[in-house]
Amino acid sequence: MFISIHPTTYRDGGFLAHGVLKNLIAANQLIEEAENRFQLLSINATLNPIISDEVLKYMGKPKHAVYESFLKEYETANARTGKQQYAVPYFMSSHPGCTMKEAVKLAEYVRDLGFTPEQVQDFYPTPSTLSTCMYYTGIHPLTGEKVYVPKNPHEKAIQRALMQYKNPANRQLVLEGLKKAGRMDLVGFGPKCLIRPERKSSEQRKRSSHTSDRPKSGKKIRNTRQKKKS
Repeated sequence: MFISIHPTTYRDGGFLAHGVLKNLIAANQLIEEAENRFQLLSINATLNPIISDEVLKYMGKPKHAVYESFLKEYETANARTGKQQYAVPYFMSSHPGCTMKEAVKLAEYVRDLGFTPEQVQDFYPTPSTLSTCMYYTGIHPLTGEKVYVPKNPHEKAIQRALMQYKNPANRQLVLEGLKKAGRMDLVGFGPKCLIRPERKSSEQRKRSSHTSDRPKSGKKIRNTRQKKKS
């Protein structure tokens, strides 16, 4: 359908939702067959949610490498035509299958992208979808596989905070998530760390300073020997 769109049909541009776009990407047809259309038609696209490959599998979507491959082709086509068009991913947390470890992996991906998403979509069950079936049953309806489902409101808040780890208000939630995932290696001063170690309060620093300045007291040896009577 997209390939057959005449360039004058939508003069103000077109828009492709991720549900249609993912099939075109997977078939490797969008750029190859529609390259000429990019010169005449504005195409902005909302792509797959940014989630780990494990969770994308449960969603029935192609792996993240497909998204990366499309972005390269998309940027090349826009550079060739001189258009400023954008492929906008959206970020989702707490989807069935997303453990705390998967959420931390996603936070690392956000870190490597070099920006913090302003909005994160928390998974919400909607009718007639595989994801909703997994949400309520904890089972993949097509395979019978057991699926982990984050439902606790606090855990969902942690997963969402991990993707926005640069927000100071999320610090304690991020720290808790890293502890639960066993990823305290991401707390520190290195370039790959998500958050810095906690600073000591002024009162704690004062106590530490007084303790270090206090001289060590040596043990006094009492002379218990009695003087001999003359």
